[in-house]
Amino acid sequence: MPKRLKTNSHELLETSKLY
Repeated sequence: MPKRLKTNSHELLETSKLY
């Protein structure tokens, strides 16, 4: 679960940077 959350956070950050 923690890994998934970390991935989600990372993805969110990447998405934010992309946008």
